[in-house]
Amino acid sequence: MVNTLDTPPSQTLTLNNITPNMIDNMFIVNPPPEVKEQIEEEARADMNQDQGILDVDFLEYDELDKDYDDYANDPEYDARNGRIDIDYLAGDFLPDLLDAVEELLRTTDELADAQAGTGNIGGWALKGAQFGLNNDSQYNVFEEDGKLVVYRNVNGVISITFGAGASFSLSTDVDGYQGTILGNGGDDIIIVIKQAN
Repeated sequence: MVNTLDTPPSQTLTLNNITPNMIDNMFIVNPPPEVKEQIEEEARADMNQDQGILDVDFLEYDELDKDYDDYANDPEYDARNGRIDIDYLAGDFLPDLLDAVEELLRTTDELADAQAGTGNIGGWALKGAQFGLNNDSQYNVFEEDGKLVVYRNVNGVISITFGAGASFSLSTDVDGYQGTILGNGGDDIIIVIKQAN
């Protein structure tokens, strides 16, 4: 038996005691019990097969039960050193001018090295800054796709990306901070930023 042109025929069914005179329109309207049983069995088999998009249970979605560790490629990842982890409200938007004047009086070098650091992450040797948020300069320093990003968002955005292995010197003279950050010796690239009101 075949239901449509696209479906394969059913399994072979042998009917006993059927004579040619018995095969007429009534054979289709009222089939023998063996044929009825075969049709019901194939209908049950079709119901158990995947019927497409209607069989998908969208309530089985469990992605919201996962946390960061399920997705992170590197278990040693320091969550403070990524662009998405920058706390834009952590900047000192209203610096105390008396503190700034006192720092300037102690010498510019002392101010530049107030948070002097030497950081080594991913082959980057830094002097004058460290990875993460630097409180004196308000620079966020982090590694992204093998490149070093130096980012500051106080009274304007400063965002500089250095290619892998770059040797740079970044001198910054802005309201409330004056200093230099050296990366990998600072021989090749020299950047000077001066902010004027």
